[in-house]
Order: sequence, then structure tokens, then C-alpha cells
Amino acid sequence: MVPSELQQKDRLLLATIGLLSYFALSGVLAPMGLLIDPISAQLDLSDVEAARLLSGFSSGNLVGAVLALFILSWFSYKRIVMTIYTSAAGILVSLGVINEPALIWFLLAGLGLTLGIGLAVAAQLIAVIYKADQRAALLVATDSSFSLAGTVMAGLTMILLATPILGVQTWAGAYLPILIVVLLILGVASFTRYPSPEIVNRSWRWLGLLPWPVWSVGAALFAYTLGQTTVLLWLPSALVSEAPDLSLGGEAVSRYWMGMFIGQLTAVVLVIGIGRRKVLWFGAVGAAAGASALLLMLDQASLLPWVSLLWGILNFGALKMLIALATDAVKRLPDAMIPGLLLLATAGTATSPLLSSWVVEMAGARVAMGVGVASLVVMALLALVTSGFVKQSE
Repeated sequence: MVPSELQQKDRLLLATIGLLSYFALSGVLAPMGLLIDPISAQLDLSDVEAARLLSGFSSGNLVGAVLALFILSWFSYKRIVMTIYTSAAGILVSLGVINEPALIWFLLAGLGLTLGIGLAVAAQLIAVIYKADQRAALLVATDSSFSLAGTVMAGLTMILLATPILGVQTWAGAYLPILIVVLLILGVASFTRYPSPEIVNRSWRWLGLLPWPVWSVGAALFAYTLGQTTVLLWLPSALVSEAPDLSLGGEAVSRYWMGMFIGQLTAVVLVIGIGRRKVLWFGAVGAAAGASALLLMLDQASLLPWVSLLWGILNFGALKMLIALATDAVKRLPDAMIPGLLLLATAGTATSPLLSSWVVEMAGARVAMGVGVASLVVMALLALVTSGFVKQSE
């Protein structure tokens, strides 16, 4: 079935699946910093070992982002969706009963892989079945769903960690809402009609023809997600080391994602009013400045949640603005360029737990947050320098 033959109902259902797919991945990723202490206590691990255990998810997510570049042309959309989310549901149930660290790492890697492929399928379907302004609006909506999940899950996690699930109190209980979302995706996907995938023979020669600004944007995307994930991952632990109140870390993380949600909606308005290039400047500088302020305010418990909220707002959709900058740098957009850029962003998220855990082992959580801030500063510099050499397309 070609996209033009889909009924409006099917388009709406596919868009709903896309929004839920972004919600599911963010809902697993966002509260990870809050799970370090519960995992350490339940499995008798150090904080560093717990963080490395959680890195299984981001590592699997990276593999999923790579596989998605290929399997979207090998199998039907419906088969991919039903297979990966059935697998994700089984993994989420298994995490509630398994206490062997090595097995948990592989289960989290499998979960990251499946949800990573799901994210790519969601973006691809929206690009295929919607055009022009509707497509742009829905892609922004997926980012908003991602941020909303972070807000909701950061708040729910503290409640769920203290609530026994079927009589068992486990860190994996924090992911019960994600299991519900995954089952909802499967329910909707089971009776929704999908467009047929386009079978293409990919040629990767375009990689060698990309101008340097595209590679610079790729580096900026990596630095952005590396810095963001590192700061959020170790914020609760840094606060516990200063004052024994994990709930403050949960509130700060939740406020950040709420700020991201507000900032993304604001960015849509600002792009229309002042142009996407200026929004990129504000977002890149704001992301670095907001994270720096958060690091400096760790000792100010009453102000910290508000600083975290402001940091989220000041991002102004910087990730999508960076991708827009890369598209301005090429005359003809290669099919796989945007998925490739998203892959680099995923790589930053994936490597953060492992790299930052080494820093924590040597110097502590606060220093690891400083490394995350430095990464965001690098991102801002790359964005500002690159945008000065790229002419904005109309």
C-alpha cells in the first residue's frame, strides 16, 4: 500500500505509535540517574558498577540505531513494529525477576536495541505518510513526547521505587509505565494499516562528498547528547553526596524535562518569528550556560529545581536546530544523512554512562558533571563557528 492510499484514521494511528515510541525510549532513559542507588543496594554493587550496568541500554540503543539504517528496507513496517515491541515487553517483564548483573546488562542492551529501532521506524513513518508542514509539526511533536516522558517518568520513578510490584520491591518496578506503553503500542499496531517500505539500493559514496560543516554538526550532536546525558545521569548522585535527599535529584531531573518540553514548544514560535539560525544560537549557548549554572548551584537546594527547569527551557530544541543547520550545508540531501546524524547523537548518549563512570571512579560525581558541562560548551562553540560558514536556505 502506498502512503497516499492510507485512510486518515490509519495516519493518525501511525502518528500515535510514533509519539508513543519516543515516549517509551525517553521513559527508560530519563530516570537512569535515579536508579543508580536502588540498583547498588539491591545487587550489592558500587555506584560506578551500577552505572556501567545501566550503560547496557544506551549501548543497545546505539546498535539499534545502526541496524535501523538497513532493516527498514528489508522488512515490512508492521513486522518490524510487532517484533521489536513484543521483544521489548518480554525484556521488561524479565528485568523484574532477574538479579544477575551480567544478564541484566544484556537485557537492557536488548531493550535499547528494540526501542532504538522503534524510534527510527517512528521517524521514517512520519516522514513517509506526512508532507511539508504536517511532517515538520509531527517531528517536533515527537521531541515534545520525548521530553514529556522525561518529566513524567522522573516524577513517577520515586513513587514506583518505593512501591512493591506484585509483592516484590525492585528497581525494575520503575519501568512498569513503560511496559504499559509498549503493550499499548502493540495493541494499536495490531489493527493499523501500514504503507509499504521503499526498497532501495543504498550507495554510501555520498559520505565522502559531504562538506565539513556536516561533519562539524555531527560532532556537535555527539557532544550535545554526551554532555546532557552525563549531567543528568550523575546529578542525583552528586546531590546525595552533598545532602542525603535523592528526591531532590528526582525533582531536578523532572524539572529539566519539563523545561525541555516548554523550550521545544517555544522554539516552534521563535523559528517563525526570528528564524531557525538565531534559535540555534540561543539554544546552543543556553544549553551550555544552563548546565554550567546547574553545576554551580548544587549547594543551593531551594533554587536547584528552578535552575534545572531554566536549563531545559534554554535548550530551545537545539538538537533539531543542529540537524537543520546540516541540511543547509548540502545542495541535495542524501537519503541516509539525517539518520546518520541521529546515529551520532545516539552515540553520545550511548557512551556517556561508560565514559563518565570512569571519571566518577577517579574524581567523583561532581567532576563527571563538570565533564558533561565542558562537552556542552564544545557543542556550543561548534554550532556557532559552523553556522557562520553555512548560508541559510530559504
